[in-house]
Amino acid sequence: YGTKQASRLWQLHLRQKLKDMGFTNSIHDPCLFSLHNEHGTCLVGVYVDDIIVAHSSDAMLAWFTAGFVQSESNPDGLRAKHLGPLHWFLGIAVDQDGDCNVSVNQSQYIEKMLDKFIPSHKVNGIHHSTPCHIDTFQKLCAATDDTQREKMDKLPYLQLIGSLLYVSCMTRPDINYHMSILCKYMQDPSPECYDAAIGLLLYLGHTKHQRLHYDGSTT
Repeated sequence: YGTKQASRLWQLHLRQKLKDMGFTNSIHDPCLFSLHNEHGTCLVGVYVDDIIVAHSSDAMLAWFTAGFVQSESNPDGLRAKHLGPLHWFLGIAVDQDGDCNVSVNQSQYIEKMLDKFIPSHKVNGIHHSTPCHIDTFQKLCAATDDTQREKMDKLPYLQLIGSLLYVSCMTRPDINYHMSILCKYMQDPSPECYDAAIGLLLYLGHTKHQRLHYDGSTT
């Protein structure tokens, strides 16, 4: 643990453990594993050592836990711990009910972004009820001179864009178009690009409790 190769070795070990249990590694996403047997269906999502499990029956969950977690009857299992129903994963809040309805949001993650990039947002009560007008984004361009570049060197544009990208990909597809424009200028952004990104963050702050909802329908 702590060596450069530790992360890769852990992933190889974890992948082999799941394959020994009968799981198939997705060809589209190396972090996703699936299994179908007499107990039902099981999907396993992996992020380093954080693992989420979706199962079609209690019997399937019991089978997976017995085979995956180390115990007296399973000494070859991993030193893992079942934390119960999923409520939080990688900055995403998850709400579930018995009808298989699931909703996700990143209100806490967005609040941390506001505190990091706009420390005065609470004091000044700054908010945007809508993103910057689409015309504003279409007029954005790269820095035009060295003065603008020197100014942008002092601003955390890349950090801001990275944080916004994570939100847009996970729970807020309503800002995907705006992010496609902002990402065009990551190599040489202008001050106007930074202002537009801040405006987008303020919009997320104003709408941070919006949820992405899945109704559990199979159609």
